[in-house]
Amino acid sequence: MALIDDIIEIASNDKEPIGNLLRKCLILERQIPNEKFRAWLDNELDGYEIQDELPSYRVFNCVNKGTFVGLAVQLNDQPLSLHVMEPKDRKLIEKGYLAQPAASYIVQIGQRTHTFPGIRTSPPSTRPSSLRIATWYSTVHGRVFPAP
Repeated sequence: MALIDDIIEIASNDKEPIGNLLRKCLILERQIPNEKFRAWLDNELDGYEIQDELPSYRVFNCVNKGTFVGLAVQLNDQPLSLHVMEPKDRKLIEKGYLAQPAASYIVQIGQRTHTFPGIRTSPPSTRPSSLRIATWYSTVHGRVFPAP
């Protein structure tokens, strides 16, 4: 069973991308058919379409922080209190859902910033975080905030 040995070897080191491991598992599934395993592999390779089908290891609690800028002071990385939001709005940002294909979450060692495409954040911008939050809040509530 050279294929199983290959899968074990790839899984035990970090030199091969996760996509290669999943494709080898797909070959194994063709040889030993298993519907649940096939469905899981398809979702990991192609991404999950329905949020409710996400496994627990793809859902995490978010730590929401913001930068607040005043006339004479700037507060960086301040925790945001979610209890002041309406429950339907709080639900949108209290958890992160990683629904993209597994290979899209590979982070290069040594990168200064890490981005994960499965996490929905406000669009990239040069504006301070507090203004991005205000923009997000305005889209959720239909309120319009002045542009910086």
